[in-house]
Amino acid sequence: MAATPKRQWDFEDDPALVRLSALARTHEESTYRESLLESLFVVELVQSCAMAGRPWVEIARAFVDFQGYDLVATCGPVTRHIQLKSSKPPANLHKALVDKPSACCIITVPYVDPERRRIAFDYLWFGALPGEKLVFPTDVRPAKNEHQSEA
Repeated sequence: MAATPKRQWDFEDDPALVRLSALARTHEESTYRESLLESLFVVELVQSCAMAGRPWVEIARAFVDFQGYDLVATCGPVTRHIQLKSSKPPANLHKALVDKPSACCIITVPYVDPERRRIAFDYLWFGALPGEKLVFPTDVRPAKNEHQSEA
């Protein structure tokens, strides 16, 4: 088993890694950062499924995000509505996720891998078995769902 890469944010001796580190953790350009981290996650998901011998994974992206999920991933018979978070727990989750079978939340914790010279992730995941509804853990706060109708 390979050694876990050293995770640090301070790469004073390498300006390129300093810039990459800033990109991975900046909140000033939050939309840019969110799109970057989502793209990196999708690449890792597709590669991981292929390496594990799973069926090809299909990824759809929510064009308008008001139901709590960012991505829909289908691999074989399982479809998951995924809410991505790129912050440390506890996370605010969208209440509408409970209405989606197989919904889950993946928290991506980005870091710079100095050996690969890339942004990498540690992952925190929670959800239910395929086909089951998400049950919010006690340490998670459901986010407001302002767009859900009262009907």
